[in-house]
Amino acid sequence: MKNIIVILVTVLCLAFLGITVYFSIQKKKLQEKWSATQEEVKKITGEKTSVEKNLAGKIQEKVRIIGLYEEKTKEVNKLQSDLNMEERTRQKVESKLSDVESRLAITDNQLEQAKKENITLNKQVSKVSADAEKAKAELNKERIAKEEAMLQLAEIKIAKENFEKRIRQVVGEIGQMRGTPSVTDEGDIIVKTIEGQVLAVSREYNVVVLDIGMVQGLRLGEVLTVLRNNQIIAKVQIEKIRENSSAAALLSEFKKATVRVGDKVKVSKVL
Repeated sequence: MKNIIVILVTVLCLAFLGITVYFSIQKKKLQEKWSATQEEVKKITGEKTSVEKNLAGKIQEKVRIIGLYEEKTKEVNKLQSDLNMEERTRQKVESKLSDVESRLAITDNQLEQAKKENITLNKQVSKVSADAEKAKAELNKERIAKEEAMLQLAEIKIAKENFEKRIRQVVGEIGQMRGTPSVTDEGDIIVKTIEGQVLAVSREYNVVVLDIGMVQGLRLGEVLTVLRNNQIIAKVQIEKIRENSSAAALLSEFKKATVRVGDKVKVSKVL
């Protein structure tokens, strides 16, 4: 009989311990939820302050934020009330051992549901990443198409200028000198200088179109200096080239340079 009593006491102690642990976990969860809600209230309070400072004239938006703030405050008060009620309930249900099994089962179901939701979120993240890569590829295609269009526009502009130069002989002679490589003999070293100017600028893609190309001696990958009033303002690298025009990208260290139409470009090559 004594052993049976000892066993019963032991079972009751274990049950009491289980209940205590369970409600401690529940209390911790409620406290975490309380903290999260408090943070949300702080965030909404910050939004409310920002709206009052920056959007004083938007009365309707202010009313909405205040209403949202009051709603969240009510939720906080309700959570506080629930927390107090849960604490009182914990003290009352120490003898209800049967509830432990069912509550544990519910917790397992919630955990399984959380795992499923996590899998769904991972799939969504993968889809967003794929969409981002696709958008990046489409943006690159758009950039290439724009460069091609700028080159075509430059060729049309050059053709027009050449036509006008033919009509006016004097201007034509000056135009022939511009963009024609100059050759300097320095001892045993022959240096060829190619000069031109900027016809168009794409600030969106950091690309410039030049009025010189293969005929003037340019090659893909060559780096040219951009000048204004004989001052270096940037450097560009040839990405696309045609007979009398080319497209060049600003080097990374000159991404913020303010290149303008009409700026001079120059490159010197040792022959």
